[in-house]
Amino acid sequence: MTHCQLQPKHLILSLNTAMTLAYKIKNFKSAHAFAKRLIEMGPKPEVAQKARKVLAACEKNLSNEMELDYDQHNPFDLCAASYTPIYRGKAVVKDPLSGASYLPEYNGQVCRVTKSTKIGADVVGLRISPIQFR
Repeated sequence: MTHCQLQPKHLILSLNTAMTLAYKIKNFKSAHAFAKRLIEMGPKPEVAQKARKVLAACEKNLSNEMELDYDQHNPFDLCAASYTPIYRGKAVVKDPLSGASYLPEYNGQVCRVTKSTKIGADVVGLRISPIQFR
């Protein structure tokens, strides 16, 4: 959620939640990154103070207890089926109606978003010609 194009208020909520959860599971490197981004967003003073505390605590030990499949510096799409990142340069298939991204292993299955289209199908789209209006 922290890399989706959200409104600033919603991004602040997502970053705050991500920072808190990462800190609780001792993923200090991730919590540090979320806290930095949160402070840059200019949240309310109490949220900023909490983020600064987490930032200070994490700087002592920049390591992750659990390894995450997440690279904050590499842009990615989110697979709509597995909710895992599909990093730039990796193979991706799209749903023709919604444009949702999927890992290649989901090619040919029913889209999880529209529940009506086939993932990766080639479609022509709507075609309008003057002959139709005669």
